[in-house]
Order: sequence, then structure tokens, then C-alpha cells
Amino acid sequence: MNRMRIVVGVVTVFVGILVVGAFAKQPEAKAIKLSCVLFDHKDNRVVLTGHVAADKFEQWFKKDYPVGGERIETPKEGTVFGALVLADGDDILVMPFHTWGNGKPTYFACQSHAIGEAPMFTVIAESKKAFIQSMKARLNEIGKAEPTDALDKK
Repeated sequence: MNRMRIVVGVVTVFVGILVVGAFAKQPEAKAIKLSCVLFDHKDNRVVLTGHVAADKFEQWFKKDYPVGGERIETPKEGTVFGALVLADGDDILVMPFHTWGNGKPTYFACQSHAIGEAPMFTVIAESKKAFIQSMKARLNEIGKAEPTDALDKK
């Protein structure tokens, strides 16, 4: 009889531990905040805000990557017109937005300074509007990006 009580007691404690463990609050994955900022001559505004999970931040922005395919290189004479800023309190990463072309902006890009080196994240477009739309779409593939009210102003 005592042996039965001990077994029932142990089983009850074990089930209790399982139930408490199942409903215990799980640690949340750290989210890295992001902002897309334009600081062109007469166009200063934050156009996108959002977040990227810590593991995606590591994969897309901090690790070198294997090269595959081709890309359009940003020339040295490219003009910086904004930046993607990612911050988690400890790390801050800034990726400049460049534009260049023959006499007028033809390309708009956000990419690593050297192919194969971090960050792997790349967006390139042929107009500022298409570039911002592509940035939003690309960031939503790896995290979440929402337009700000400033996006609709120009």
C-alpha cells in the first residue's frame, strides 16, 4: 500500500513538472529593429520601419556568403542617398543606399561593398520608387517592414 502511494506520488509530481514546463513562458527570439532612411538633398525621411529576427540578422547581414550569379557593382562615383539601419542595442549595422548613372540616376542599390562579403542582403532597382518598393518586399521576405506616413508624402 505504501509502495503504491509512493508510485502515485512520484507520477503526480512528474506529470506536474511536465504540465508546468509545457505552459512556462518560452524565451522570445530577439528582434533587430530596422529603418530605411532617405537623406537626399530635399528628401529627408524615414520610409520603412520594422524588424528582423536575430537569426536572420546573423544570416543576411553578418556572415559572408558563397558567390553565385552576377551583380551590378556600385561605382566609386555613386552618390549615397540613404541607408538601411539595423540595431539591436549592442550591434548597429548601416548599409548605404547608392545611386548612379550617366548624367541622371539610373540605378538605386543597397548591397555589400564586395561580392561574397557580408552583408548578403542586396536590392537594386532602376528608380527610387521601385527601389523603396523592392526594399519593402525584400525585407518582408526575411522579417517585417512597414511603410511610414512619410512614404506617401513624395
